[in-house]
Amino acid sequence: FLVRGDLFKKKAFSWFLYNTNQIPIFRFRDGFKNLRENAGSRSVITQKLQQNARIMVFGEGSSDTVKYLRPLQKGMARMAYDAYQENSDLDIKVVPLGISFNEPDGFRKNVMIKIGESINFNDYLPQFEQNEGLAKKKITQDTFEAIQPLLLNVYPEIEELYEAAAPIVRTELGERWMPIVEKSTTNFDAEAQLVKQLNEHVAKNEIEKYAQCLSEMNTRDEYVGSKKSMIVSFILGILLMPIAIIGFGLNWFPSGITFLMAAYVIPRNKFYGSLSGLSRLGLHWYVLYPIITIVCISIWGWIGLLYVPLAFTTEWIFYRWWDQVVYIFYRIKLPLLHKKTLATAKDLRATILTQLNLNL
Repeated sequence: FLVRGDLFKKKAFSWFLYNTNQIPIFRFRDGFKNLRENAGSRSVITQKLQQNARIMVFGEGSSDTVKYLRPLQKGMARMAYDAYQENSDLDIKVVPLGISFNEPDGFRKNVMIKIGESINFNDYLPQFEQNEGLAKKKITQDTFEAIQPLLLNVYPEIEELYEAAAPIVRTELGERWMPIVEKSTTNFDAEAQLVKQLNEHVAKNEIEKYAQCLSEMNTRDEYVGSKKSMIVSFILGILLMPIAIIGFGLNWFPSGITFLMAAYVIPRNKFYGSLSGLSRLGLHWYVLYPIITIVCISIWGWIGLLYVPLAFTTEWIFYRWWDQVVYIFYRIKLPLLHKKTLATAKDLRATILTQLNLNL
């Protein structure tokens, strides 16, 4: 993975980065002195390519969490050509990949990844022989055009509308209980349709009014438009409660420590989402879980090895149980305290779905 070079300046952190297959890349803003270190990074990349490794390049050269594709830098083309000059037998492929997300700093959120058809770098070699600069520009532009359809491309002018309307699409499509990798493109295709409609200002006024209703009720779309049965949620809440309590009991210490650290120790910058997730994962799995397992073994013998699978499974059930509790809470609260606004919101929601015509 190519990572912004300034993160490697702290020795303790750089050790971790190097040992998780990350390579520093410095930018002009990092200063001319640091830019010279890129020669060493490009040498490492060439070596890795010769070993049939895959290099992940974030070609925009920025870590801002925007939801559209920005112009790509030419570093990818430069690195590929460096590797070819070192070993002309390399068969280098450029694989376009798009990553779309909803709330990058949120907990238990979804990510949509689409992989495009690979681009054969060797097809550009005649152009490199004629004019290296134009060839780099050409393959960079072709890669940009290949990535475009793999992203939702929510531009700033419609982002607010998208954030209000996208939850409606997700609620209509539903959510799987198991946190799995799903290969279907249904969600992406539906949201891509939504973005297209929003760019054409379809249902703009209704979406804005609907968002205002949700704000007045201090709630989310899933509690207004979900087709889930409250009776089923109530039964699940009762049935899952004993396991959820066990999950809370087994995880209150490691989960509490990691969430507190994420909330009060990790700096609130553009890397908060990834750093807090990384810290929770690292502390949970590689520090606290092993320590607690050793304690359990010392008390109960080898049966203590069951702690981790039991804790992991019951914690997942705890979160699903909590989903049912919150759902029931809002399904009771909204009609009692916001009856008129809720009726207006439901009418607006139905109108929005009709106008958007997304075939959900």
